Amino acid sequence: MPGQERRLPPRPQTVDHYTITPDDIPNILGATRCHRDGITGDGIVVGIVDSGFYNHKYFEIRKTEWLQQYNTSAWNSPTTAHPPVRSVTGQYRMPEFDTDSSGHGTGMAANILAVAPGITLRLYPVQSFLESLEAAVQQCQIISLSKHSDVTGHAAAITRYRTALRNANTNEKIIFHCAGNGNSTPWPILNHPETVIKVSGVHRRRNGQLEASDYGRANQGNQRSDICGLCGMTPAGAYIWLPADPDRNTVSQLMPGWNLASGTSSATPQVAGVCALMMQARAQNGMPPLNMATAKSILRRTATRVNIGQSFDGVAANAQWCLLVNAERAVRMAIQ
Repeated sequence: MPGQERRLPPRPQTVDHYTITPDDIPNILGATRCHRDGITGDGIVVGIVDSGFYNHKYFEIRKTEWLQQYNTSAWNSPTTAHPPVRSVTGQYRMPEFDTDSSGHGTGMAANILAVAPGITLRLYPVQSFLESLEAAVQQCQIISLSKHSDVTGHAAAITRYRTALRNANTNEKIIFHCAGNGNSTPWPILNHPETVIKVSGVHRRRNGQLEASDYGRANQGNQRSDICGLCGMTPAGAYIWLPADPDRNTVSQLMPGWNLASGTSSATPQVAGVCALMMQARAQNGMPPLNMATAKSILRRTATRVNIGQSFDGVAANAQWCLLVNAERAVRMAIQ
């Protein structure tokens, strides 16, 4: 039944391999120190175009703990800002807040809020992808895309897609896009890689060893990924426990409301969250906002280089693409 989900993620020993929870993400990516210094993404508007958002009890718990621990009102509950939908009466209405068609978007929200709990998060429905993308580019400073639309063969849709991506660059909005998992490569990565920051994955083992995720793509040739977040391994990327609607996406009846997943989809909002921390720090220091080129440069220069393993598409880990984002170092460089 809706609302009957487990409040907290399952214990790691629930399954027979190493897993983490959203609470582990800021520690691994170096964001915890930023949070203690008041850098949470406060004042930065981030948009996610995805399947929706389920108001899981986990978010309420984490908000309360954040307020108690840091004595700040920076933590904002996720809010939706869907493009207006015309109803049969001719009046504009907003889709319901607590709606996630597959559970995917809720997991993406958990990833970004783990890194940047102070952001204003806006969620846009993937069902009207191009309209949602256009609205996010207009309304947000940072856009995280873990979904895409295949518009191959549709000239009008291709034009809208290209225009939205280029408008983001022109207006100094920053788009992070997942590099893809397995045999799937998102349309923008194949066709307009220069308009997005391409995010692939690094896996952290129980002993702390970092290696390229063999579940995520590096995208060979000129389309190689720019930066990495945390990602699972083959066959299914089952690495991070993520909150989900128990009626739509859950591992088992023993763990209602929790899904075990994490491909480059999860890595992308993690990196977008680090960018939000950088932007807040710059704003506090009276510095101008970041553009995509500067953000990409800082993220890459401060990341942890990984030289073990290879991507799903057979690209060996190297300093060109296999770079795990580090929030503390990135924020420090962003304000120098």
